[in-house]
Amino acid sequence: MKEKLTLLCLAEHENPEYGYAFPSHETIAERTGQSVRTVQTHIKTLVQFKAVNIEKRRSERGKWLRNVYLLNVPDSYREKDPEWMRWNE
Repeated sequence: MKEKLTLLCLAEHENPEYGYAFPSHETIAERTGQSVRTVQTHIKTLVQFKAVNIEKRRSERGKWLRNVYLLNVPDSYREKDPEWMRWNE
């Protein structure tokens, strides 16, 4: 699966306090050594396979934030992640 690097990068950027990741396409491309266009294509594929959901969120001031990425991770994996459990008990 070529999209694996993109998915791993999203997972690294996931904030356990908020439950989502919000890196830019440029950040993902830089961290993974891919082009921005490749990252965009991979994210579309990850959404099609339901590995990731994309939402738009507003800031507290009402401005639109970037896309936020919600990773579809089974609860059994989340329960083993001490950082996730610390924020989500």
